[in-house]
Amino acid sequence: MKSQVISQSQRRHLQQMYERAVTTMRGNPRNHRLAHQLLSECVVQDPATPIYINALLDNLKQVPGRPTWAFLSALRNWKFFRVAKEHPSPSVIGLGLRALYRDPGDLRILCQLATTCLTADLWAAAECYLRQALTIQPDHQQAIQLIAESLLQQARFEESLFYWKQLSREHAAKSPVRDVIECLQGNLPTMPANSTGISQRPEENRFPDIDQDPTVPASYTKAARKLCKQYRWDEAIQLLERGLAATGADPELLDLLETIRLDSYRHRIQIARQLHEIHSPLLGSETLSDLQSELARTELQVNERRARRYPNDYHCQLQLAICLRQTANYRMALKQLESIPKNDSLAPEVALETGKCQQHLRQFTEAAETYQHLVDHLEKQSEACIYDQALYHGGILAAAMGAPEQAQQWLSRLLDRSPDYQDARDRLDKMVSMSDNRRDNFPPAASPGSDS
Repeated sequence: MKSQVISQSQRRHLQQMYERAVTTMRGNPRNHRLAHQLLSECVVQDPATPIYINALLDNLKQVPGRPTWAFLSALRNWKFFRVAKEHPSPSVIGLGLRALYRDPGDLRILCQLATTCLTADLWAAAECYLRQALTIQPDHQQAIQLIAESLLQQARFEESLFYWKQLSREHAAKSPVRDVIECLQGNLPTMPANSTGISQRPEENRFPDIDQDPTVPASYTKAARKLCKQYRWDEAIQLLERGLAATGADPELLDLLETIRLDSYRHRIQIARQLHEIHSPLLGSETLSDLQSELARTELQVNERRARRYPNDYHCQLQLAICLRQTANYRMALKQLESIPKNDSLAPEVALETGKCQQHLRQFTEAAETYQHLVDHLEKQSEACIYDQALYHGGILAAAMGAPEQAQQWLSRLLDRSPDYQDARDRLDKMVSMSDNRRDNFPPAASPGSDS
């Protein structure tokens, strides 16, 4: 069950029910049952929105205690646990919410609702139910592990580590939990954090140079780099923002701030990849894709600002073009590349990017000419990486354009230079195999003077 698309009219209807429920649970007299019914309907129709879930749980906290209901609800709630084992659906959540009203303190119901949400990739919704469970019993092992998994899927690694470390030794020693904890501990700050992932700043991270003269940019640069070595990205960013305000937006501090933001995203992607390799269900490909998309979006924003900030720095213009190509905006990338002088030292890299964009825009003839130009002029120059890429992309394009001999020649030349280029080797092997099969199935005709 994925997060549903809510129409504008449905959203207005849900908002009206939510407002009525809030008024009912806070009014005089209060009607907690009606409020629960209204909020349950909001959650069933939009199970991914935490504001509805939190309001529902807040309402349950105000419901007067009913000692005899706990026993009766255990008999009536069996249907929810039975159906919840099947494919998750809004009706399952509705059953769970009715069961929860009968016994708001039942941790099994809260954990089962959270499990249903986790199965449906509703990470933030699962977190709401689990935080309620931990409010009731802070050391509940199932709730602790589930909330750690939920936070992991949201890439909130510091908070997740806090909960993983709350597990008993018996739980923490099991694989893959043990491997996840070791991965997080090796990639995150070692200082103690609380459940929000905020760590107390140690004495050695107090910077007397900045306190003495907060207008010196070099002091912020040195301190920020020190924090980055400790993976304390957020503190480094906050420190540089403070430095920008104190120094009048020093350009070097601004560049460093942008670089650190990008580095922090790359570091989180690195952690996510490691966790995905350890146990993919704990951090799925969707979370990894979201992180990569966020990095691409941030890179594009940063390079757009830098291209405007430094209009004569053609390296900034090139980086912006690369970002535009990576986000599939090929025409704008080509336009950006055309603004860079052809006699600039970046000309080989600009030509390679131009060929890639032309190829994506199906301008195959122009792209082939671009790659041919690079292959003819770069073999004996220092741009070895660009030359190799020209051979690779040109070889693939040649094969697609029906020139297998040139494709095999270029890929063979690439493998002579870079034997570990596995994708090129796989493609070349496939081409050779297809060529051999074609000769076997269609042997050449005998020459006029040969014996038949």
